[in-house]
Amino acid sequence: MSDRSDLREDSSGHPQRRSVVGLPAKRERTIRILSECFAKNILEMEEFERRISLAHQARSVQDLARLIDDIPGDLAEAPEEVQKPASSKGIVLREDEQPVYGIMMSRRLRGQWLKCRTVNARTLMSSLEFDFRDLDLPSDIVEINVLALMSSVVVTVPEELPVQLEVVPILGEVKEGRRVKTALPKKGPGVRISGFIMMGDVKVRAR
Repeated sequence: MSDRSDLREDSSGHPQRRSVVGLPAKRERTIRILSECFAKNILEMEEFERRISLAHQARSVQDLARLIDDIPGDLAEAPEEVQKPASSKGIVLREDEQPVYGIMMSRRLRGQWLKCRTVNARTLMSSLEFDFRDLDLPSDIVEINVLALMSSVVVTVPEELPVQLEVVPILGEVKEGRRVKTALPKKGPGVRISGFIMMGDVKVRAR
């Protein structure tokens, strides 16, 4: 028997295929918009968690669109993130803070995900990975501030990108791979990770 879960009825009662084209990118955009709304106190914690859960369960772009149809226009109409070609000069980052949230979920940030010089990561019972390998390297130090409870945070970097790990573990573990360069330069690209991890772990690996 064929799976008809991607079909629904239109207003005339005829089956209509739900759009799944570009679903991963739409899902990431929806989560990003919801995270920005939570950071700006537009969404309460309970409602934010409910919508994030539904975003991960969504099976069509229509399902995702319904999760942000009441969001203020300047946020809901944010443009799609576009992959930029590689550059040897380093990208220019905004000076404000980029929030990254994880609540009972698994999330991996890859591609051209980095937009700000400072990233604030807040996780609860989640798995979160920051992947710098396909990212245009910034021209300055990137700060990642971690506050994680019962979570796993992984930072994956190319071997040429140095990382300074200053996270304080509380009943947890913090470690870096043998190939990770730990001396940050005075100028040039690098990553500094600080904050606290409780009953979880933070790992840095170079690949």
